[in-house]
Amino acid sequence: MTDPAAEIPAHIHHVPLDGAHNVRDVGGATTVDGHIVGYGLAFRADSLAALSDADLDVLAGLRITTVADFRNDEEVAHAGADRLPAGCEWLHVPLVDPSTQLLAETLMTAFATDDMGAVEVALGGGRAEEFGAAGFFTRLEDPRTLAAFADVLGRIATTAPTGDAVLYHCMAGKDRTGAMTALLLGILGVGDEVIVADYLASNRFNAARNLALRERLGRRGMRPELIDPLLVQTPGQIRPLLDRVRADGGWTVFAEQRLGLAPDTITALRTAFLADGGVSQ
Repeated sequence: MTDPAAEIPAHIHHVPLDGAHNVRDVGGATTVDGHIVGYGLAFRADSLAALSDADLDVLAGLRITTVADFRNDEEVAHAGADRLPAGCEWLHVPLVDPSTQLLAETLMTAFATDDMGAVEVALGGGRAEEFGAAGFFTRLEDPRTLAAFADVLGRIATTAPTGDAVLYHCMAGKDRTGAMTALLLGILGVGDEVIVADYLASNRFNAARNLALRERLGRRGMRPELIDPLLVQTPGQIRPLLDRVRADGGWTVFAEQRLGLAPDTITALRTAFLADGGVSQ
């Protein structure tokens, strides 16, 4: 597994909560032209289903007024609905994540039947590596996925100028949430290496959860290394998106032509997050 002790970029502000572990402010990164992405306007997270009352107070204090949930119906039914501060709007934006789906199906088999042979069939033979290496970014070829991310970006563009914040999340806050963050940071003008480092930081924040899961599966007779490719973030999962953006002509072209964002929406995002609107790529 990726070293959980790897250094976290200094700009990342983690939000410690009782019931979620991968909650972060999206702000703080420096763009390629020297601007600082503003804090307090967008947050990324894992599932909010297990939040404590104290956690809700923290989210309310961060002025989070909208939560966009990328989990599908089955994930919501299994893990539970989000717990939200009073008055916070919940947007359900379900996205299919093949890697998460394979992980969920495998875990259900492992814990319900103790059939480790079935787990070997599901994850062995390079199947876990194949799904893990692809990450979620292959789904960005799907127009429905692009439209869903565009909807959330549009909501952020509307909310950020008011000083309120949008939080978006999936189950572990790494794949779908990582893709969403890459899109937002890229549109704001953040360079590729910073985007990759932000993406990889999920390995650190998910480390304790992943270790506990591996130990639990090991006690049931499963080889824990089978599941590692579905738990760990790698640069190879995100670089295809960044390469695609360059091939398409840069972030502004990608945002307008692939995501379908209006120029006014792109301008609103840059104006809200960057001190003078910046000059993006």
